[in-house]
Amino acid sequence: MESKNHKRIAFKVVDDIKNGVYLQQIFAFASAEGYPIEAGFYKGKDSLLLELFEKYQISNSTLHTNHYRFDLGSLLDKPEQKYELLDILSKDLELARKIGAKRIVIHPYKFPFTKKTNAQKKVVELLVNEIAGISQMLGMLGITAHIENTFDEISFYRVLFEEMKKRSVQNFGFCFDIGHAKIWSSSTLAQWTRLLYDMDDMGFPIHSHLHVNYGIFDDHLPFFDEILSSISQEDEFLEGEYLDCIKNLVDSFPKATFTAEVKSKFALQNMQIINNLWQN
Repeated sequence: MESKNHKRIAFKVVDDIKNGVYLQQIFAFASAEGYPIEAGFYKGKDSLLLELFEKYQISNSTLHTNHYRFDLGSLLDKPEQKYELLDILSKDLELARKIGAKRIVIHPYKFPFTKKTNAQKKVVELLVNEIAGISQMLGMLGITAHIENTFDEISFYRVLFEEMKKRSVQNFGFCFDIGHAKIWSSSTLAQWTRLLYDMDDMGFPIHSHLHVNYGIFDDHLPFFDEILSSISQEDEFLEGEYLDCIKNLVDSFPKATFTAEVKSKFALQNMQIINNLWQN
């Protein structure tokens, strides 16, 4: 039986010419089988991916903005570079248009935000001011931007999105990266899932990055048996087997979209493992 969920789980690709053979295989497979693709234009090799998107006509794609050059927090700590930063974002939005993406992913900041309660409240207010301005750009293009969890605790994202809801910010959603949550937060997957339910209740669309790590580095490992078997089943982040948790996460949010975020050389085998979760 074919998985009912596979068309919500995208491949992740980046514009690295060293992966050219693997990229051709991913795009050909995705086109033939109906999988979406999330693209990161990080290396300055735009033509590499643009040619593949044009050739294979991938639908329902996502663009991951270049977090090495743009993040939301830099609009606050580098106000003198604001227009330069927004120009970088505009160029990413143009790439999104070229690949037909109606969804982008944005990093909040290259560092953790302050954990001091009063200061954090002020940071959130300033951040939402910038987000509201970007929302207008997105609205004109029909694009939704998903803010990805990175180096902050779960409480920061709750406060941020509650403020966005309070101020009726449109064209934004949340990107839950399971690997980032495991490394850089003290919360469990169950607690993050509760946040996702609350985000959903507030009307924010959900996107998610799926991959494995040992809780030490952001490894972006595939769901291979030899990797999963070496991860302690007493992992305090999870409640149960890794793959069972992934299946439950996907099943719990039927309107959400997902990306299997692993290296290109592992992508096809990794996707088959994920897809097998829904086989009878």
